[in-house]
Amino acid sequence: MKTRKFIIVSVCVILICIAIPLIGNQFKTQSFLSGLDGTIIFTQRDNDKNLVLYESDATLKNRKLVTGHPFGDEQNLNIVDFDYKDGELSFVAMKDNIWTRFIIQNDSVIENGKEETLVTNEIRKVESNGIKVIKNDDKSIYMITNEETVKILEAKDDNSWIDTFEILAISPNGKYLIYNDYNFAKKFGFLYELFSHICNTTFVMDLTTGEKVPYMDTNDIIWIN
Repeated sequence: MKTRKFIIVSVCVILICIAIPLIGNQFKTQSFLSGLDGTIIFTQRDNDKNLVLYESDATLKNRKLVTGHPFGDEQNLNIVDFDYKDGELSFVAMKDNIWTRFIIQNDSVIENGKEETLVTNEIRKVESNGIKVIKNDDKSIYMITNEETVKILEAKDDNSWIDTFEILAISPNGKYLIYNDYNFAKKFGFLYELFSHICNTTFVMDLTTGEKVPYMDTNDIIWIN
């Protein structure tokens, strides 16, 4: 009987020790996110594994679907690129097996020309409110202001481990950066494609303090006012 009580108490203590840091991290993340302003537009996969376009507050609240593929009979139903300029949102999807750009006006999707070639270059620089963030040739991430250039994320690629980064977006006020962190052991690199969702983590970082918290999972995002 005493042994059973001891086991029960021990299990409860272990669970409490595990739960306290998790709750603390969750509180820290929510507190951090509550300080973010603006709107984010991003792609994520729907239940059918197709990339569709969403919008939410930068705090990740009030999420809503902007649009999926405007046609349902294409072989490729992904939204593969999008842009926001002068208050107008456009995106690229396939129509009649040709990459086509569409714009959204008054909640309607309107065709706006063909894309001769689909170019999805890696983002190597973002800039807002006098703050620049660049990915240098050494694959590390630097912040450039009028006063100085500071390395804020150091890439690593040695015989055993790879840790590299992808710039996604900078906040309109230039204070926060959204980026992807890719890290994995080289000897398990052949498993990377299978478990990339574990190796890749999206973060939002305060460029003033260096503090960061996990953000939502995405590879394409725009941050607007």
